[in-house]
Amino acid sequence: RSTLFPYTTLFRSSTDLDCSRGFAAALSKLGQRNSQFLVTGIVRTMQDNFPPIVKVRFLIDGAVSSGGAPIDLTVPWQLPRA
Repeated sequence: RSTLFPYTTLFRSSTDLDCSRGFAAALSKLGQRNSQFLVTGIVRTMQDNFPPIVKVRFLIDGAVSSGGAPIDLTVPWQLPRA
């Protein structure tokens, strides 16, 4: 077994971020615009701290969101390149 295995999973261009139902409920309370700001901030933080990451897919309790949030969490979020 390679000792590099745990590290190789960190350095992919996309990652899944598993959130709770509480996160989805908070997004609903924030509304569309503020939810976009929050999720964009999370994606930017992930990109700044883990440069290989360019896309973040938000899961709710380990599964792709089935809706209910004011923003689309069914697809990975990616910021435009500067």
